[in-house]
Amino acid sequence: MCNTSYTNLSVTVITYNEEKNISRCLESVSWASELIVIDCGSTDKTVEIAKTLGAKIYQQEWLGYGKQKNFAQSKATHDWVLNLDADEVISPKLKEEILYVLNNALVNQPDIKGFSLPRKTYYLGQWIRFGGWYPDCKIRLVNKHSAMWTEPEVHEDLIVKGKTVQMKNPIEHYSFSSIEEQVKTNIKFAKLGALELKKKKSPTNYFYLIPQFWGAKALKDLVLKSPDITVTVRRAPQDDLPRDLTRYDKIIISGSKTRALDDAPWISHLEELTRKILNEKKPFLGVCYGHQILARTLLGKNSVRKSLTPEIGWAEIHIIETSVLFDGLPKSFHVFSHHFDEVCLLPPEAKCLAFSDGCKIQALQLKSIPAFGIQFHPETELKEGLKTLEERKKKGEPKILLNALEGKNLYNPKIGETIFGNFLKL
Repeated sequence: MCNTSYTNLSVTVITYNEEKNISRCLESVSWASELIVIDCGSTDKTVEIAKTLGAKIYQQEWLGYGKQKNFAQSKATHDWVLNLDADEVISPKLKEEILYVLNNALVNQPDIKGFSLPRKTYYLGQWIRFGGWYPDCKIRLVNKHSAMWTEPEVHEDLIVKGKTVQMKNPIEHYSFSSIEEQVKTNIKFAKLGALELKKKKSPTNYFYLIPQFWGAKALKDLVLKSPDITVTVRRAPQDDLPRDLTRYDKIIISGSKTRALDDAPWISHLEELTRKILNEKKPFLGVCYGHQILARTLLGKNSVRKSLTPEIGWAEIHIIETSVLFDGLPKSFHVFSHHFDEVCLLPPEAKCLAFSDGCKIQALQLKSIPAFGIQFHPETELKEGLKTLEERKKKGEPKILLNALEGKNLYNPKIGETIFGNFLKL
């Protein structure tokens, strides 16, 4: 039998005048060993109700959403912390799932540092399951030693250093009780967002990365070489996609553990997100898998196929069209490539920028908006590339390896720095 009792869990909630919600919220997690409420001067019965339900109360003047939640996390006495908003509830099924993963998954996978939870919203008398409101996944259950909230004025994120896992059962979110309340909240958040932008001397450079399991760290590290960049990371195939893109100035979608030829529901959601990015004309760069998702979004699944000539190693790329993305690069260069699928149809609103001997559409660009796709991996460093080639050799795949012995001479870090540097300037 699986162990489903767990006492070493802290639950944190930040509050201000939440008397209509706090009882429902705290009662849903009464099984946790520690309930922490950070209140910022409520004038109703929020604190009184929370005390009767056994919560530890800390008064803290308002610091901002991210800072307030980091303060709450600092008060937790246990390693694992579940963060809730006062209008959220843990259902009995989610309770059992949380207890199961804390007692069983962590024993077998100690590298897990966080869990992403779907969120189901109750709005105007019904559960909303469309329009991007569901599953609305949020990282909420974390090891406090590996997680910290970002601290903008609004739209804070819980960043985890380590592996995160998607859970099945949703948090129940009892949102606005009326349209009037929703409008007031939207205006409040819009003002906070404006303050956040005003604080910055230059426009915010947020990236939404759907990072590949292969090469994710290299891509993030390369982008972060720019000191003015804030990177928000989500791990595909967790269905943890944003509804609102206003806080993201540029978007990179990279590789995934799954294939672009798959028909998983989260891929449909990713296509919807990509379509929204294109409609809003935000600078977009698809790397490898993201390149294929871009084509699939514009032309459908038939625009991607299993590669006729898979490429793993240092492929020679030939530029055939000028593009701001390739400014400063030679007409031909070698760069690491790693793919078993490829774009086979060029969208009519795009032009092909480059090809290789094994892949005829190595790069593309939409004609009217700053959207690009590249099949190769310019972020891959020499060490990682050589390691990948060695692993493929052990699997008996020497025939598809490109320039395995010549990699040390062909690798040029300036390729990746130039391409991503050009993208950052858009």
